[in-house]
Amino acid sequence: MRDRFVAFLVEHRDAFERACVPGHVTASAWIVDAGRTRALLTHHRKLGKWLQLGGHVDGDRDVRRSALREATEESGLRSLRFVDGTMYDIDVHLIPARGAEPAHEHFDVRFALEADAAEPLVASDESHELAWVPLDVLVDYGADESVLRLARKTAGLVGYSAAVRGRFEFNLYPITAEDAACGSVDKTLALLGAQGWEIRAMTTLPVGSVLLALQRPLDEETPLPDATTLSATLSEPLTAPAPDDGRDR
Repeated sequence: MRDRFVAFLVEHRDAFERACVPGHVTASAWIVDAGRTRALLTHHRKLGKWLQLGGHVDGDRDVRRSALREATEESGLRSLRFVDGTMYDIDVHLIPARGAEPAHEHFDVRFALEADAAEPLVASDESHELAWVPLDVLVDYGADESVLRLARKTAGLVGYSAAVRGRFEFNLYPITAEDAACGSVDKTLALLGAQGWEIRAMTTLPVGSVLLALQRPLDEETPLPDATTLSATLSEPLTAPAPDDGRDR
């Protein structure tokens, strides 16, 4: 299948455009829950089948980005994160003729993602229904061989790609009176850093608050601190490392 995929890309310069009549590249997302026991499937409106989420790349050669975009648009999930930044699977399958659209093939590139199963789902117009389906009952949903292959490979998913590790959160936090008085947010940032959060972006607001983009490794369970909790703990002393004066010890 790999050789066929590569040959198609070499032969068709417009392979990433849906106007490429013989077929075109698509991007899919195999989305699993944190326990890796369920997968999020869509009951596809046009095909009438339970499938992984995904769709056309529409000229975007960054198929990884397209997979995430399609997954987000078709599920409404905001907790999506890549389990692995590399390709998880590839597949070539026939799409039957429908109306004026002739039969053609989809050269599908699949990526593995994880999401919080408790987050509400929002189905798009392309779907009859979305469902978290236990991997051991996929056959009961009429899953075809390509979907079953994705499920069989799930057990091999380990950890997270270093390139895509962590989740990003944006939140508004009050800054300490001490920080406000001196016009900095050093103590506020020190507290968050002590809790294991890395500051990825920061905007100080003129109302005694700071807007932060925080990142934390996904395998750590400490919840994102809310503004109330942070307000109650900002006054607690922090133990800072002794400054390095450059002398040997």
